[in-house]
Amino acid sequence: MIGDKIFWGKGYAYEAWGLILAYAFRRLGLRRITAGVAEGNEASITVLQKLGFQIEGCQRAEYWIDNRYRDRFMLGLLLDEFRSPPQFRQG
Repeated sequence: MIGDKIFWGKGYAYEAWGLILAYAFRRLGLRRITAGVAEGNEASITVLQKLGFQIEGCQRAEYWIDNRYRDRFMLGLLLDEFRSPPQFRQG
């Protein structure tokens, strides 16, 4: 579903990632989560940063996409940096 462009920009990725991260931190007790995003996928980077992820590095020419190599941006999130979507906050 998320791959279908008619669903893009509606907040579904933000909501899905928010649920996954809340579960990982609160139920599984994780303290750190990492993500990798291909160069050019600005929407994913924006969603992850909105949730609190920070860009920590870049792996140059990591992916072969559309007939060229693209960088992979590495993002990290610590428990105390997580900005849970409002509907998932404990109250």
